[in-house]
Amino acid sequence: MRSLARFALLTAAATAFAACGEVSDPVAPVVPNLAVGGASGCYTIAVVQTFTPTGPTTFAGSISGDLEGSVTQEFDTVNPLHGTTNTSSGIFTWTITGGIVPELIGKTFTTRIYNRNIFFPDRSLIIHVGTSREIAGVEKVNFNHQGRTHLPASQIVIDFGGVICP
Repeated sequence: MRSLARFALLTAAATAFAACGEVSDPVAPVVPNLAVGGASGCYTIAVVQTFTPTGPTTFAGSISGDLEGSVTQEFDTVNPLHGTTNTSSGIFTWTITGGIVPELIGKTFTTRIYNRNIFFPDRSLIIHVGTSREIAGVEKVNFNHQGRTHLPASQIVIDFGGVICP
């Protein structure tokens, strides 16, 4: 029963996070949003990663939204399933070709992702929630993410949002 309560809580948290990411006016012009501190040089961003598996623990895909480009992912830790969840972590390499952060265009940076996967009981859907922090190539990254994989997995979509300081 305890794992069912945990599953319900994690599912509610994932749903709430997804609702926070909705855009009220999808045709509004994209304008750089400087984060706390006004001229601090940091930006709040929202991006969508769409990717496919390239190996057992590697993935590649595209980035769209406030940052545009490509991403590769290599998970170095994938823990066993405990009830309906497991955790994983790894390195994401972001190659930026466009977007609202001029200092990042033409640059590559890396982040470490910490991820929790929530498997639905019928195993047809996995919800992913977690965080990412900077490793190299930028001063600061503080991203949260929420995503979903419909099984069998041919394409995975994850929404990232947070602050980046080039």
